[in-house]
Amino acid sequence: MLTDAIIDRHGKYLPDDEICKIFSDICVPLAGDRMKDLLAATAKPDFRAEEVLIELEMCISLLFKPFLHHLKRLLASDEAFVGIWMNMLSVMTLLLGEDIAPQDEGVELTPERLLWTTKELGSEHLRNAILVLAASGVLKTPDAGQVSALTWNSIDDMAFCQKYVAEWQQQGLKESPPSIADGEIGVV
Repeated sequence: MLTDAIIDRHGKYLPDDEICKIFSDICVPLAGDRMKDLLAATAKPDFRAEEVLIELEMCISLLFKPFLHHLKRLLASDEAFVGIWMNMLSVMTLLLGEDIAPQDEGVELTPERLLWTTKELGSEHLRNAILVLAASGVLKTPDAGQVSALTWNSIDDMAFCQKYVAEWQQQGLKESPPSIADGEIGVV
């Protein structure tokens, strides 16, 4: 519901500084704290796998859907954008920091399968954000600029994503398409 409230038609009437505050003070901390609790719950014998999976999916959506929806506005405040993006990467490092073996599709949602499914979903959302940021000109090669260097260094700490990094860099950094700041690329 919070995600929908931020990206619905009323969200466009919020001032840019309020959008930044919503991300930095509500969305990212709320999603991060809840993900930490949910990941810890998977170790308990009485956890409800389906409910935990649904909540983890909601946390990932709370991070990325509004972020991509309001990216142009977030980029207008460079300092706030960098802080928000770094905090999002910290939350994703919590989820994607450890690699696990792929899990077979089965009838039962085991803790291992839940974690693998969530990590796959999280890495896909992260990939999409990286591609949009690269298309906007924000991300370049790992050694080009503060945001690029911090982003790729953070992703290096995400063991689950190591199998994708070269592909992400190749896809996102092929060409320099028009900048999102120029209003030539639409944000999802």
